Amino acid sequence: MLVEVVAGARRIPTPSLPMLGSVQLVAARLVATTAVLFAVTTSIAASASPSAAVPAAAANHLIDPPHASAPDVPAPEESASEPQAPPTTAVAQLPTITVVRGDTLWDLAERHLGDGTRFTEIRDLNLGRPQSDGQSLTDAHWVYPGWTLLLPPDATGLSTPPPPTSSTPPAGTNSIVVQPGDTLESIAEAHLGHATAYSEIFDLNAGLPQPDGHTLSDPNLIRPGWTLTLPTANAPVAFSPAEAHVATPAPQPSGPESVGHYSEPAPTEPTTREQRAPAHLAPDQDAPSANSDAVSSTEVPFYIGLTALAAAGVIGEVGRRRHLQHRARKVGESIPMPDEHTPAATVELTLRSAPTPVSLQQLKTTLLNLDSRCYTAERDLPRLAALTLDEHTLTLHLESDDQDPVPPFAAQDARTWTASTEQIANEVLDDDGERSEPYPALVTLGHNDAGTILLNLEAAGTLSIVGDDDAADEVLRALAVELVTSDLTGRIGLVAEPWLQDFAEAFEPARFQTTPANSTSRASRTSAIARALKDSGLDDTLEARSDRVLDDTWLPVVFVERQPQGPQVSEPWSGSILLTRTQTEGWSLTVAQDGEATIEPLGIAVRAQRLSAHDLAQVRSLLQTAQPPYSSTITAARSSAEVGIHDDLEAIKKAMLERPATADSGDTARIRVNVLGPIQIDGLPRPDSPPPERITELLVYLALHRQATGHEIDEVFWPGKRVDSGTRNTFVYRTRRYVGDDALPPSTRGAPLRVTEQISTDWAEFHRLMTRAIENEVSRTEDLTAALALVRDRPFLGIDDARYAWAEADIQRMISAIADAAHLLARIHFEEGRFAEALQAATHGLMIEPFSDLLQCDALDAANARGGEQESRRLRERFAARLAELDPDAIL
Repeated sequence: MLVEVVAGARRIPTPSLPMLGSVQLVAARLVATTAVLFAVTTSIAASASPSAAVPAAAANHLIDPPHASAPDVPAPEESASEPQAPPTTAVAQLPTITVVRGDTLWDLAERHLGDGTRFTEIRDLNLGRPQSDGQSLTDAHWVYPGWTLLLPPDATGLSTPPPPTSSTPPAGTNSIVVQPGDTLESIAEAHLGHATAYSEIFDLNAGLPQPDGHTLSDPNLIRPGWTLTLPTANAPVAFSPAEAHVATPAPQPSGPESVGHYSEPAPTEPTTREQRAPAHLAPDQDAPSANSDAVSSTEVPFYIGLTALAAAGVIGEVGRRRHLQHRARKVGESIPMPDEHTPAATVELTLRSAPTPVSLQQLKTTLLNLDSRCYTAERDLPRLAALTLDEHTLTLHLESDDQDPVPPFAAQDARTWTASTEQIANEVLDDDGERSEPYPALVTLGHNDAGTILLNLEAAGTLSIVGDDDAADEVLRALAVELVTSDLTGRIGLVAEPWLQDFAEAFEPARFQTTPANSTSRASRTSAIARALKDSGLDDTLEARSDRVLDDTWLPVVFVERQPQGPQVSEPWSGSILLTRTQTEGWSLTVAQDGEATIEPLGIAVRAQRLSAHDLAQVRSLLQTAQPPYSSTITAARSSAEVGIHDDLEAIKKAMLERPATADSGDTARIRVNVLGPIQIDGLPRPDSPPPERITELLVYLALHRQATGHEIDEVFWPGKRVDSGTRNTFVYRTRRYVGDDALPPSTRGAPLRVTEQISTDWAEFHRLMTRAIENEVSRTEDLTAALALVRDRPFLGIDDARYAWAEADIQRMISAIADAAHLLARIHFEEGRFAEALQAATHGLMIEPFSDLLQCDALDAANARGGEQESRRLRERFAARLAELDPDAIL
């Protein structure tokens, strides 16, 4: 058993023990199952989309959905004065270690924690944290020299940290300033005599800070104004932490090519390399937009009229609902998805393509920690009026003076606190089970040149939305959508008038209801909360939240009334919020016909987010497609766990016939695209030079779909934009350079782009094994086991939030098929008395879909059959706790 634990943690093959083969096999299975069952879990909130997650080790969690990954953003300059931090578990207070050659997570745990098995604690602290070379720790557990890793607080044996890396050129070198149009190849050609010497320049400069706060991490991207160190003829080339991950700059294409129905002259590289737009807005260098100019702050896009944060809220709600749909799914079924090319499908694709500087979950974690740290410091929560978020900074705008900021924030003045988006992305949720949601009514109003503006409706109490009637109605629709979908407002209720009845039908009544007598309900609630506050000697609900008393008053209710019939206003922090289309006392948002608006009394100008009646109907359609079932349906799904294996086989066979996977050549392919877990591409001609992210995405798309027209490529990579064929052809040409003409041959005029039998996928191999398992009883158990062995984690785990929007239907189909395979294998093992193997199969499936009622029943049945009452109880408690996070009203 010890041999298996050590080998598994070190990620090395287990040595064979003489004459103990069968015993060793059982030990290996028990170790794998135990690792899955007893790993530490974290919040489900980040799991709504597979893209909100970072990769996590498949063997180290049972039902954890992926965490949102931290974006790669630069840190701002340090504040001149650091605030005194109350005792917390903030990342800034944790010790760190710099990785050197030969280090592994196990070695670091042994050296600094005294126990190699504690490597998981180091992993969990560092998953997704951006490193100096632009990479981050993934489920592969690989670490690279030069990385800085956080360690648990009890780490020992730490030396004094080395001084920061200097950007001064080393001896024997000189430097140049990058000019528009420069590339590493052109600089190498001009100064070193050969373009291929670009790698020496990359090695000397990778990870060094540049004047604009960025660092060199991609040899295809340098920016005007950067200072690059050049080697001299006798200067040694320094080792770069990114050495094994350097992608070769793209060469000039040598000939014409046609994709789809377009035929253009040979693609050429741009003659200038302009500075990219901010990271969360810019198109990929390998998939340039039709307009190559950088996006300025005045051109921040909307997505069907919504800000990127509001769009992320809708997608998060869709993801939550799909988890609940999987929970009730029967064997062989698929969860409903919008039909391809329908308006609802187009809306989902558009909303999924919205990138944000930090995720909603990261924002929420920061605000929850703010509550915990204020309470620990025995101080009130700051009176927050609004937030501004740009690609580098989150700014809190306070109603009253407060120069005692709480980490990770620093005070810029008496009413302004700031933190970098890198700090926000690195926040780890403090251990505090009694915290409240400090600001549960934060909504985005729109953009201005400073960033995206979020308003705290509690601070307003009443918000009058006035001005142009049509524009004001559209603003009110957008606010209503965000209030009932965003994770920042995930627990408050919305009460509206009947004109929003159609939209309200897409939600449970506890979250959103309509009534013609809003004013009466609002007056009654306001009066009841006022009495409770007075009896407790409290001024308002924020003070109650700060003191953690009167928890019934913590969450406000938002009332939407075009013309208030009762009280004309709701007071700030009173437990009730009024949104009205009538000018009244309180705060106001005056909207012009073009969407330009002003928030008073804050004096903030903003380009307001707006949602037309047509787009509201499409959002409603999308949400209703993902409508979770009622509990009776879940009970019906649970009863199917008792259905015989024969019926399960027939249901799976029927499903596979109706939804076959795209065939590929399997064993004869030299390149395999793996999507059943974090995306990996094996067999590339140059494995030391992995393709850039956008080229990887095209390879994944083509590998799964086998062909694509020019129009289809445009819709996937530039949705809603006009793209000239030269841009597309350059993109395809660069992709071909990574795989070869035999895998991605040039297409003829009028023909779609196709991949050949040289490219296969693990998904197609999974489907082949499942087909054989259904048809062949003799090899069924072996084939099902082999199919599940292909599943390293949730499909597409760790993808960028704003990319792979096209893959959602594929991901959901894969999840259903994997859950069916795990359920079938678990039942086979169970009926044949192999209860440990049954539990292992069920937990493998729960790693992919943690809320499947079928798989939870399989796991509990196996645990009970093994006689493990304590194990069964622990599993049931775990399942119930996680389900409550997803849906507080659900019953296990």
